[in-house]
Amino acid sequence: MPFLLTEKLTKRFGGLTAVDSVNYEVKEGQLSAIIGPNGAGKTTFFNLLCGLITPTEGKIIFKDEDITELPAHKRVSKGIAKTFQISSLFNNLTVIDNVIMSIQRDRRSNITDYVFGSWRKKEYADRAEEILERVGLGEEKYNRAGNLTHGQRTLLEIALTTSLEPELILLDEPTGGLTLDESFKIMNMIRELTRKMTVILVEHKMSIVMNFAQRISVMNKGQIIAEGTPDEIQNNELVRQVYLGEKA
Repeated sequence: MPFLLTEKLTKRFGGLTAVDSVNYEVKEGQLSAIIGPNGAGKTTFFNLLCGLITPTEGKIIFKDEDITELPAHKRVSKGIAKTFQISSLFNNLTVIDNVIMSIQRDRRSNITDYVFGSWRKKEYADRAEEILERVGLGEEKYNRAGNLTHGQRTLLEIALTTSLEPELILLDEPTGGLTLDESFKIMNMIRELTRKMTVILVEHKMSIVMNFAQRISVMNKGQIIAEGTPDEIQNNELVRQVYLGEKA
């Protein structure tokens, strides 16, 4: 059974079908990418996966469980985390406080946090410091998040997401606004931090997708029109016409 599966997933907005009967699956531990031209339905599909919107038809199965009707916050408790397209940073708080707050919202937080408050706070702070060191922000921990560069904010977003220890991470354009060199550095960091996680990536930079994704799905007009390895996608004539050809 696939780690994540959709069956005929459909979303209509009035007379517009944004996602059209999509069958999609991801294996556990895989880094998969979804690409396609603007308006292909990628963002709507992502929002369906994380529970921000509900489908008109179809199912979403995660680890053999039907989560189609689960709202976003309950999907987080199941181990699904989405990040990047809309920043979740608190600009007036320090970098480390942003991570501590994320940890406190972890699906494993419970009533014992209130009973053992001070002990938990130290545990959270220690864990937050460790995470920041891993993403290269250890020296920025007492800086306000609002003072970070764009690249540093992206690293902090990675820290917030991985602090939840999710099993499935949905990354919505993590390299947006970054140079190609910065993008490769960020993606190498993501790959290192998520080695034991399953990752689905929406990304416009084709060099990033082709270098980091193990499997690629191509969307167009709300449907998945092709799937395969980077080599298979690059050599797919339909994909070249519909999507890659746009970049030529």
